[in-house]
Amino acid sequence: MARKLYKVTLRDVKRAIRNKGKWSGYMAGNNVAPWHIMDGWHLGHEVEFSSLEELEETQNNFLSFLDRELGTYCAWYEVR
Repeated sequence: MARKLYKVTLRDVKRAIRNKGKWSGYMAGNNVAPWHIMDGWHLGHEVEFSSLEELEETQNNFLSFLDRELGTYCAWYEVR
């Protein structure tokens, strides 16, 4: 069965880390089409976080290098 991406909010990611102890999925610029995250140009980054501090540090690093053409903030996706 094919894996599908589902967009989630940063709030959902933080809630999963607090409640389950970790979250895994993909992060990409908000202008990136979902097809280009796992397929196509592979513009998404597969990530796994086990703490809110790790999430914040990774998000800040990602945003500092994010090309404006790809977006201005992080979009979060889960694979289901």
